[in-house]
Amino acid sequence: MEIHRLGTGLLLINPASGRSRRLDALHAFVWYLLKDPTTVSEAIAAIRHIRPDLAPARVRSDTERLFHELHTERMIVPDKPFSV
Repeated sequence: MEIHRLGTGLLLINPASGRSRRLDALHAFVWYLLKDPTTVSEAIAAIRHIRPDLAPARVRSDTERLFHELHTERMIVPDKPFSV
């Protein structure tokens, strides 16, 4: 995986698939959480901690979608199916 900083965000490139993904600052924060095994629920809790102003339902749906898309794009490989 190639990782490039873009301002406060990141550009992820998977050389094996040729797919790329641009992450805004908040999604880049989630990417860095994934250095260590992190569940969707843990990522949601971390975001809610640093951004309590964001609507909980939006944080949940955005985070679940991010995990799903990163998995689909083969940028992360879960130990087990995603659950919250």
